Order: sequence, then structure tokens, then C-alpha cells
Amino acid sequence: MGIGNKLFYQRLFETAPGLYLVLDTALNIAAVSNAYLHATNTNREQINGKYLFDIFPDNPDDPAADGVSNLLASLRYVIRHGKPHKMELQKYDVRREDGTFEERWWRPLNTPVLNDDGVVEYVIHQVEDVTEMKRLRAEEIVQRRNLHESNRLLQEEMKERKRTEDQILTIFEAAPDAIIVIDKNGAIVNWNIMATQLFGWSAEEITGQRIIDHIIPAKYETVLEQGLQHFLRTGKSHVLNKTIEIKAIKKNKTEFDVAIRIAAVRSKDDYLFVGFLRDITEQKKSEIKFKGLLESAPDAMIITDDKGDIVLVNQQAVSMFGYEKNEINGKRVEMLVPDELKQLHAENREGYYHDPKVREMGAGLELYAVHKNGAKFPVEISLSPLHTADGLLVAAAVRDITERKRSEEALLELNKELESFTYSVSHDLRSPLRIIDGYADILVTDYSSVMNEEGHQFLEVIKQNAQKMGQLIDDLLNLSRAGRKELSVFTVNMNQLVKPIIDEQLMVSGIEAKIISEKLEPAVCDSNLIKQVWQNLINNAIKYSSKTKEPIVHIESERNNHEVIYSVSDNGAGFDMKYADKLFGVFQRLHKATEFSGTGVGLALVKRIVNKHGGRVWAESITGKGARFFFSLPV
Repeated sequence: MGIGNKLFYQRLFETAPGLYLVLDTALNIAAVSNAYLHATNTNREQINGKYLFDIFPDNPDDPAADGVSNLLASLRYVIRHGKPHKMELQKYDVRREDGTFEERWWRPLNTPVLNDDGVVEYVIHQVEDVTEMKRLRAEEIVQRRNLHESNRLLQEEMKERKRTEDQILTIFEAAPDAIIVIDKNGAIVNWNIMATQLFGWSAEEITGQRIIDHIIPAKYETVLEQGLQHFLRTGKSHVLNKTIEIKAIKKNKTEFDVAIRIAAVRSKDDYLFVGFLRDITEQKKSEIKFKGLLESAPDAMIITDDKGDIVLVNQQAVSMFGYEKNEINGKRVEMLVPDELKQLHAENREGYYHDPKVREMGAGLELYAVHKNGAKFPVEISLSPLHTADGLLVAAAVRDITERKRSEEALLELNKELESFTYSVSHDLRSPLRIIDGYADILVTDYSSVMNEEGHQFLEVIKQNAQKMGQLIDDLLNLSRAGRKELSVFTVNMNQLVKPIIDEQLMVSGIEAKIISEKLEPAVCDSNLIKQVWQNLINNAIKYSSKTKEPIVHIESERNNHEVIYSVSDNGAGFDMKYADKLFGVFQRLHKATEFSGTGVGLALVKRIVNKHGGRVWAESITGKGARFFFSLPV
């Protein structure tokens, strides 16, 4: 074929409207259509002859990106079998000119080009950019969902309006309580079905009758009349809008207990009084049952009023604290609290009454109670508010956890033994790894001339993995030592401690990062252990910002009344905050090993050392915009 024909076909291929990429069997780019260049934000001079995945890597900001692995598998299949392979719809983000990535979706088809001997010589990678179609489809789905949801909400609103109208029409008759409406003279003007069921009088029989003559005992007559007149004169009442318990009378003259709540309603120029009444006969029985349940509860139960006075205790509380019920009822609950905690307990009790809810008391703190004989013992306490007619009560379930504390101490001792075992095993692994690495060096030195390129590659893999395993063992040993080492604390000048670490990490990493270290607050700590914290955090900051154009690391601190907080921030890769809980676990990594090296032990070591000092560790980040790691040391 002449040069003219070749140029003609080359121009024909390059100007074809489809998105085509021609690859050789080493996956280097041999040719590309103009349409493909336009769709991928590239140019021919930039990509011709380059390895495919150097030009089109995965989006580093997408932890789930699998475009490279999926396309590589398809191309290998085509090269191996000499058959076309049509891939499923694939998310494969494209790099913009500024280095960021934009989301793109493709339908790829990989087709082999065979020579005369039937051997694959090239692969044509043809794609269809369906990003816009997928976006439109997604928008269409969202619009349909929104329309469906709007219709549903409209229907619900219509149903709710209808339901409300029905409720307004039937609420009086369907109310669970007996409702009685009287005028200012005490005459009944309305009466619902529940009132008929409760008292036995029909609405026709009772309407117009004085309430005092039929359902309220005569002993309440004076109080009722005086109360009505006082309200009409002053607009004030001691019983309105409060639940009170009184006796009532059925049509058959039977007296029973009711709870009644009265509200005044303005009607034209006069008042009507609406009474909501409920038979509490069963409730009274339930109170007796409640006391029985209280006695049968497995924990000590202490019920206090809003002043902190004990109103009820069960037998378990008597046994736990050593007091008889008559010695404890009516007394302030702080009598069960050690002297040094009484004031704090009283303040916390006041705070609880402002926001009462079911919760553990003193979450995260060690709580203690005191026996009648003065002995202190550890306890676990759950608080529950009880809203009653007499006001807010608080039920405290108290559990003696002395035995649990002993078990926890035994478990802590077992963990120490386990750490010692880990140290021994890791230490014993060092020697065989050194032998492996050493013999690999001998093979490279003495037998280099008789080994082919593949043999050298195998030896390099052996050496790299032996060294990586050695580093992992070193990290595990450091982690084990941090758990076993007793703290040797004194006031440490953090500026003097951090300065050589910065120089060392810059030299070891070989990365030209700008490190800004503010004046750091001193702290009381074990300098050898905290040095490892700084080494890991500064190393991570340099490493994870190494791929930015101008890596910057910022180190600073602040002091409050309780702790000194140190932080190391960078402008690097960052991480997704939804995975933040995994950061400080052993072997937990949020980035691929091919992107950033490491064993996944460093941050676990940081957490263990800081926790051992009584401090805390945490991190904040925005993916692609860097991360900031904090640790605190108590003052």
C-alpha cells in the first residue's frame, strides 16, 4: 500500500465520527480518532505510543473506581482468545485539564485485529459515551419519583383533610374519655357516648340537670360552686387545666374513682366548662401491681421526686444499701452517694430534671454508691422519667457491678499477656526474614550473570516483600511495646521534640514539602512514646500530600482548661469521613497500596499511645482537599 493510501486511510480513521482507540498487544496506544480525543480531553501528541492506563488511570478520589481493572480484564480476554468482547455499562471517569476528574459512563466494545497467521496484532477499543443519556435517565427517574411522591402527598393531604373533617364531626362522640360540658351555673349542656357508658345516664336524661345533683358527690358542691364563681370574677382557678382525682357517682348510686381535667371555653359572651373524665379504678389497681413489680425487679429501684427526695424503694435497694425502708423514704437521695460526689450529684440531678429522658447515668464515668456501713462500691445506673399526676418522678435502676469490675481487670491482665505473646512471635519472625533477604542479595550478587530478566524480577519481588514484612513486624513490635511500656512522664518542650522529626521525615521521604510548625504548647508526657506519634502523623501528612503540586503540612496546638490539642494537617488526598471510624484500627487503610505505601499499623499505634496517656485522637477531612489529624494530652 502506498504512502498516499496510508495517509488517506489514516485521515479516514482519525476523522471517523465514532470513538476509536487502537492498541497494540502491550496496551500502548497506536492510533486514535479525533472524536475519542475530544471525548477524553486529550490530544494525539499527548497519548500516542503511551501505555493506556498511564493516560487513563482510575479516579483517585473514587474508592470504588474499577474502570482500569474491568477494561484490563476485557483487553486481556480479547488478546488471549482473539475474540471481540462487549463490556457492560462502565463508569470510567476522565481527567480534566486541571487534573481533576469528571464522571463519565461508557459502553465499550473491544475487537481484535488479526494478522495473516490469525494472531492478534492490535485491539480496536470502541466506546460510546452514554454519560448524558445516563444523566437524563437518572433525572427522568428522579422526576418520575418526585411526581409520584407529589401525587402521593396530595392524595395523603386530601385523605388527611377528609379524616380531620370526620374527626371534627365525631371527636366528641368517639373521644376515649367521658366529656361533660356545663354552663356557669353547673348545668349539663352536652354529654358524649363515653359519659353515658361511664355513668349510665343518656344524654337526653341528663342534659339540663345540675352536675352536682347526679354525678358529683354532695361533699364537692360548695367547692365546685365557689370555684366557678371565683373564676368568673377573676379569670383564675387552682384546678383548671390540671388533672385531679375525685369520687364520682354512677346512675345506680355506685361511687368510683375518676381523674378529671377541666378547661374553660369562651362561647359568645359566656363561658362553658369542659370536663374530661376517666375511670381510674383499674389504675388504682395497677398502682398496687406496680409496687409488686417494683419489688420483683432484679435491680435495686429508687424513685425520687423533683426535689431529689426518695419516695419509694424496693427490697433489692434495702438489701444493697443496708437501710430499712422507713430509714430511707423521704430522705435526700444524696445519702446514697459518697461524700466527695454529693455536690456534683446534686448539680447533675438538677440538670436531669430540665431534660428528663431514659438514659444511662454518667455515661463513660465510673460511678460509686455508699452502703449504710460507709463502704463504697461501683454501680451502674439507668434513669427513667415517670410523669404522674403528682408531677415528675425519676426511677433509678441501680446495679452493683463489683464482680464485673473484677472480670474486667482479669480481662485487662489477659490482654497484657496476649500483647506479650504478640511481641514474642513477631520477634521470632525477624530472623528468617533477614535470612530470606540476605540469600536474595547473594543470588543477585553471585548469580546475576546466569539469571534472565524474569529471574531478577522474581528476586526483586522476594526482597521487597521480605522488607515489607520486616517493616510490618517492626510496626507490630512498636504497637506491642506501646501497650506494655510503663509511662515515664515529665514536661516536654514539643518544639524541640518535633523539629528533628520534621527534618528526618523530609530527608527519608525525599519529598519537597513545605512544613509550617507553629509554636507548640508543652505537655506532660512520655517523650519517647509521643515522638512515635509525631513521626507517624508527620510521615502520613507528607506521604498523602506528595501527589499535590505544592505539598503543605501545618502543625499547631491549642490549650484549654482540660487538655492540650495538637494537630497535623495537609493538603493531600484526604479521605471520606464516612470511613473515619476505621482510621485507627490495625491494618485499616482507606487508600490502595499501589497509591500510598504503608502497613496500616501507624495510626493504631498513635491511638494506643495517646489513649495510654489519657488523651484522645480523631480526624477531619474532605476527599481531595487534605486531612487534619488531632490528638490531645491531658493538662
